[in-house]
Amino acid sequence: MRKLRFILIITLCFLSINSFAQDFYLLGGTNISTLSKTKNDNLNRTKQLGFQIGAVMDIKLLNNLFFSPQVSIVNKREKNNQEGVMVVHPESIQNQQFLEVFSQVNNYYIDIPLAFKYNFSFKSIDIYPYIGPYVSLLVFNDSSADVYLDHVFHEKIGSDFPKEFIDKVDYGLNIGLGTNYKSFLINLGVDLGMYRKVLNGNAQIKNTVLKVSLGYKI
Repeated sequence: MRKLRFILIITLCFLSINSFAQDFYLLGGTNISTLSKTKNDNLNRTKQLGFQIGAVMDIKLLNNLFFSPQVSIVNKREKNNQEGVMVVHPESIQNQQFLEVFSQVNNYYIDIPLAFKYNFSFKSIDIYPYIGPYVSLLVFNDSSADVYLDHVFHEKIGSDFPKEFIDKVDYGLNIGLGTNYKSFLINLGVDLGMYRKVLNGNAQIKNTVLKVSLGYKI
């Protein structure tokens, strides 16, 4: 219920300021991610393409300075694997087993970047850097992991994230560069997540996401 209220409030705020927007764009694009990276990360990671669909508006503040709030549904994916030794019986070193975990991370987020951008105009093309904070709310987790013991398949695990709200929230800084030509825009940006503590553990994790988006003014 809290999650639904949060999404509803953001949506209403987004729609309410639409009347003040100079331009309104529909967005679509792709991304690559590094998810839940720890400070002493030892995972072998493989990048995978995700996607984002959403909308952004430009609200003029000064001559060339704009405030550009955005809301998107974002799929962030990666594969990773970890190796180690599992002790079956601590009193006997001979009962150790080689452990391998192969994970497919497949998460869906509501992303809310709040960027400020400055336009540099060159004839019919605008080029702009942008920067601002972002918040990302995990709304659906479709991840899984295959566990092998001594190179033999042992079990498949579904990924159930904790119910606590803080574990589902990512936040940090969104920076990038974009260009605008007539009714089209292209943005290349990166979400630089801050380290945040997992509520049910001592680990600190962060996300980093590189995004490419194409927009069309409506």
